[in-house]
Amino acid sequence: MQISASPVLIQNLHLLQNGSKETKKSQTGKFSGLKIINPDSAGIDVGSSLMQICVPADRCEENNRAFGSCTKDLKAICAWLKECRISKVIMESTGIYWVQLFRMLQQEGFDVYLVNAAEAKNMCGRKTDVEDAEWLMVLLAYGMFKPCYQSDAQSRKLRAYTRLREQYVEMSAVAVQRMQKAKELMNIKLTEVISNVAGLSGLRIIQSILKGERCSEKLYENVDSHCKASKEEIMAALEGTWDDDHMFALAMSYDDYICAQAKISKCDVEIEKCAEAMSSALCEQSKVMKESKKRAYKKNALGVNVEKHCFRAFGVNLMAIPGVSHGTALALLSELGPGFVDKFATSKKFCKWCNLVPNNKISGGKMLFKQDVEAQEQGWSSSQASGSVVGSLK
Repeated sequence: MQISASPVLIQNLHLLQNGSKETKKSQTGKFSGLKIINPDSAGIDVGSSLMQICVPADRCEENNRAFGSCTKDLKAICAWLKECRISKVIMESTGIYWVQLFRMLQQEGFDVYLVNAAEAKNMCGRKTDVEDAEWLMVLLAYGMFKPCYQSDAQSRKLRAYTRLREQYVEMSAVAVQRMQKAKELMNIKLTEVISNVAGLSGLRIIQSILKGERCSEKLYENVDSHCKASKEEIMAALEGTWDDDHMFALAMSYDDYICAQAKISKCDVEIEKCAEAMSSALCEQSKVMKESKKRAYKKNALGVNVEKHCFRAFGVNLMAIPGVSHGTALALLSELGPGFVDKFATSKKFCKWCNLVPNNKISGGKMLFKQDVEAQEQGWSSSQASGSVVGSLK
C-alpha cells in the first residue's frame, strides 16, 4: 500500500528524524570587503565645555586634539580641519551642544554627519573622549554610518518658533489646571456647570472674582446666554469660601494664563512671517489650491494660514488628508521642511524614520516581540497621531 503525503508533512518528518531544524540559506554582503571609503574624515566627541577632534594620523603629528566650546574655539576647529584637508566630519547628537558647531561646519563647506549617540557607543574597553573621537572617525572612514536627517536653515527657524509655541500652550494648560484647583479648594464648582473654564464666560467670572465680587447674582451676569446650565445651578456653584491663600493662587494662575496666551499670539506672528518667507519662494502660480474647509480648534487656535503655506511648500494640500489638522500640518512643515522628499529614497524609509513601522526583534529564527518605537520628535508624533486617526476611520 502506498500512502501519499503532502510536501510539508514530508519536510516535517525529515526535521524530526534529523533532530534539528533546517537552516535557512541566506547571503549577505554588508560587511564583506570592508575598506576605507572616506579617507578625509574626522571624528568629534561633543561636550558642553570640550570638543575632542581626531583626524587621520598622516594629516597632523598631534592628530587628536582638544578644543574649547566658545565661538573662537569653534572657528579654530574649522581652520584646523581645513589645514588637515578634511572633507567629512562625524559627531554625536549630544544634547544641544552640537548645534552651533554643526552649523558652523556646514557654513564652512564640510559634509557633516550627525549620528545618534546610542548607535555609536558600542566600543569595548575604557571609555575616554580621546578614544570616542577616534572611534567615530574610524566608523565614518569605513562608511558605517549614515547622517541623520536635518532640514534647511529656514525650516529650522520655523521649527524653533513652532516648538516655542507648543511650550507656551503647555504652560497655558498648566495655568488652567491651577485655576481649577484653586476654585475647587474654595468649593466653587464652576467646572460642573461650564464646559470650558478658560472660555469667555469662565474668564469673565474669574475676572469679577479677582476684582472683589462675591455675590452670586452679580457673578451670574458674566455668563453667556448660550450656557446650558440653569441660572439656579450656576448661582449655587458660584458660592464659595473665598479663602485668602486660594484667592492668591487663583490670581497668580490667572496672570500666568494671560501671559502665556499673549506669548502664543506673538509666536503666531513670527510663525506667519517665517512660513510666508519660506513658502512664497516655492509657490507655483499654475497650481490652484482647493480648500479642505476643516474647522480649526477654538482653544489655542493658530493665527497662521497653515493650509496655504503647506500647499506652497509641498505642492499638495495636506489638510485634505483625513486626520491631518492645522496643528499637525504645521508640525510636519516645521519639522520636515519642504525638501524632505529628496532626502528619503523611498516612502518605506520615510515611514521608518517616522517610527510608523514596528521594531521587530528576531533571534534564533524566532520573533521575540513587536514593539512600536517611541516617538521622540514632533514630526514623528504628529505622523503617528495622524496614522491613528486614519486607521480608526471606516
